[in-house]
Amino acid sequence: MHFGEAAAERLDRPERETFLPAEGILSLLSEGLVLADIGAGTGFIAFPAARTAKKVYAIDISDAMVDILKRRVAERHVANLVPLLSTVEKIPLPDASVDAALSVSCFHDYEDETTVAETARILKPRGLFLVVDWDADAEPGRRVPGPPLGVRKTTEQVIGTCGRSGLSLESRGRLNEDVFTLLFRKN
Repeated sequence: MHFGEAAAERLDRPERETFLPAEGILSLLSEGLVLADIGAGTGFIAFPAARTAKKVYAIDISDAMVDILKRRVAERHVANLVPLLSTVEKIPLPDASVDAALSVSCFHDYEDETTVAETARILKPRGLFLVVDWDADAEPGRRVPGPPLGVRKTTEQVIGTCGRSGLSLESRGRLNEDVFTLLFRKN
């Protein structure tokens, strides 16, 4: 899914922090790592991550999002955050180049397993992949934030997809009743 400038306002809404608290998400990873934020959007997670990471690659497939990221990096003088335009088929980083990767509220947009395979490729041996996303198993009929229920994935679907790319489940948790966390390690 490609997001343009019009989506930036929606992605930057302060209430987003209620359901996807950046500090809570980042507390699941160690400090001082080289991170890849897959589907970084406007930097909702990438900028807070840059405060404690050695380096953050903010990766997105949208030209508009990468342009916003570049502008914000310059405005905020964040030296360790590198915006990168990617494709689904090829993340522009070398094999085994990052300690950890995270996918926050975008796994549901993955059309196939290519992005997960690419993420596994860029992880160092024993590297971590944190998936934070909206649960497809939300209570039917209850109005919930986030993407439509029909596009969401279950935790079991995510575990299966990641397993086929050589990633083993380390831990699972919840940020709230609508959002799950799954932490994988590269085999």
